[in-house]
Amino acid sequence: MDKLRLAALEATVRGPRAPVGIALHADAAELLARCERLADAIAAEGVRVVEAAGVVGGGGAPGRTLPGWAFSLPEACAARLRSGRASRGGPD
Repeated sequence: MDKLRLAALEATVRGPRAPVGIALHADAAELLARCERLADAIAAEGVRVVEAAGVVGGGGAPGRTLPGWAFSLPEACAARLRSGRASRGGPD
């Protein structure tokens, strides 16, 4: 082990938390509040916040589920979202 490797190891251990670590330990109540604020900002009829369990990807924590939320959108939104033209009357 040389000085460069030790410095890299120290920076990894002492450095800021990785984004995946932050996501794995996110406060469930704050996630729900953020989702509800976004749903309010969308302000479209039929948009609802629903509970949805997530999973850790990439094999980082097999079998571990995480509490989360998602949007339930009306069926009318599906075609626009699939076509990439989700704007309301703006240029395509």
